[in-house]
Amino acid sequence: MKRFFCVIIIVVCAMQTNAQTKIEKQVAEVVEQLRNAMLNADSAMLYNLTLPALSYGHSSGHIDNQAAFVQKIVSGMSDFVTLEFANQTIAISKNVAMVR
Repeated sequence: MKRFFCVIIIVVCAMQTNAQTKIEKQVAEVVEQLRNAMLNADSAMLYNLTLPALSYGHSSGHIDNQAAFVQKIVSGMSDFVTLEFANQTIAISKNVAMVR
């Protein structure tokens, strides 16, 4: 009986790990879409991938909303020749994904 419960616990834990990995992969795919939209200055995709409540803080302390964020990329004011997200980590908490 103890072995049965141990097997059940291991299976449940494995299922949760696989589900989280699948969600993390989906989040990584969306982050890659955002990276490409930023590189290509794709206004429609940038609006699609961000929320109107976007608050983008610069290291200078300046804060952009969604419209300013998109406008600066599309206008070339923020021009990316290359854009790499090194050492990216994804954490999932309920229905929120945090990417750093």
